[in-house]
Amino acid sequence: MTPEKLAQGMSTTLKNLYSIKVKAIHPMKLQSSDGNMVLDFFPVKVSKDAAIDTNYYLKVLNFRDNQQSCKCVTKRDMQREVDERIALGYNVIGFNTIPAITNPMYGAV
Repeated sequence: MTPEKLAQGMSTTLKNLYSIKVKAIHPMKLQSSDGNMVLDFFPVKVSKDAAIDTNYYLKVLNFRDNQQSCKCVTKRDMQREVDERIALGYNVIGFNTIPAITNPMYGAV
């Protein structure tokens, strides 16, 4: 194979690699590359009978299986933090679908 054909094939592969679009945001469970830190984002409900609030998420940070912090964050903050953590090498190890019952106006829980 000539270098030109190889380069053409690589650029096609890279073009296809970066054309994936995310259509929805899902609350995730992220783990650091060394496995010491786990970051969870849960959907939020104000009460057992209420609908899920799509503007807020509960962020739970665990370090070596000990809960370090727990607070409500906006959807935009969650998206930014997930993007940053994945760029730093964190792995998505799950998706949290069971909502947490808390009031986002309380701040840190």
